Amino acid sequence: MMRKLVVGTLLVIALASGGCELFVAGAAAGAAGAAGVAYVRGEGRKAYDADLETAFDAAVKAVRDLSFQLHKRVLDRSGGEITARTALDDSVQIQVLPVTRNATEVRVRVGTFGDKRVTSMIFEALEKRLPKPAGTPAK
Repeated sequence: MMRKLVVGTLLVIALASGGCELFVAGAAAGAAGAAGVAYVRGEGRKAYDADLETAFDAAVKAVRDLSFQLHKRVLDRSGGEITARTALDDSVQIQVLPVTRNATEVRVRVGTFGDKRVTSMIFEALEKRLPKPAGTPAK
């Protein structure tokens, strides 16, 4: 069920992007946490099997783990927003949006046009803080 939700979300993103490039890194196998990252117009997007508060807290801790300078963090029922700066003074914007009660989508943009390398680092740090989805093998 969650896999269908993730695949459906990726299809909606692809259609809504109006022909811009859509890159999917990784395989869309398993639960939402193992779905890979979609890059749309310089923004990385990934779905997680975690409630809004858990995913938001993990994102804040990921920013700190990477030694980024945290500027703003705001969380309410409609979602969360985190802004920070890297050591090279690139802006980092992270949005955590509820998909269902127990699933979220995290969106990351680094700089004006996006930076896949730093975005991937953020998602890796985030995933260290989130519980593994059921059925996901341990690394």
